[in-house]
Amino acid sequence: MTDHAQTIPDLSASSLPSDVAPMAFSPDGPARFEPRHVARIAVVGGESTGKSTLVEALGKRYSEPCVAEYGRTLWEAQGGHTDYDDLRVIGRRHIAYEDAAMTTARHCVFIDTTPLTTLWYSIDGFGRADPDLVESSWRPYDLTLVCAPDFAFVQDGSRSSEDFRLRHDRWIRAILRSRGADYVDVRGTVAERLAQVAVLIDPLFENA
Repeated sequence: MTDHAQTIPDLSASSLPSDVAPMAFSPDGPARFEPRHVARIAVVGGESTGKSTLVEALGKRYSEPCVAEYGRTLWEAQGGHTDYDDLRVIGRRHIAYEDAAMTTARHCVFIDTTPLTTLWYSIDGFGRADPDLVESSWRPYDLTLVCAPDFAFVQDGSRSSEDFRLRHDRWIRAILRSRGADYVDVRGTVAERLAQVAVLIDPLFENA
């Protein structure tokens, strides 16, 4: 197995302000979040890895609410542009939509990307990150699914490149591991991915 942790310094960790870098890259970041009874299931990964498709399929299978990627929503609303200051807003607004979805869920909410993804865009694109966004990126999830880049990259007019996709994939796996956060690597077709994660999600609905 490749040691992805070595990629972290290459993604501007050392260039972050001294009060931000430890929060972003050590397992000692903030954990001031309220207890919950509805499971938050996050689907993350690089561009064009089937995240939105999987979230939609999971929502239909379990009849539970889904949270769209707010960063993309804002990017589209602003004519295909977001700047550094937008990223902190994206992180917080995304959390607000998660919390709203949790009020209508029975057992779980399916979430397309997380503030950790927004942190990646900030570090990779600007070489720095707002402390508020860094703190948002520590938001815990009950289950994190990382979609593998195991099919051809599809350019829909809003995505960067295959290289960007692979760098994002390596980074998010490395930082989850560096923070001690477990994740499940999901691969294959949509049906294969659903079957893979069903064994983890079905127990939430047992005896319901």
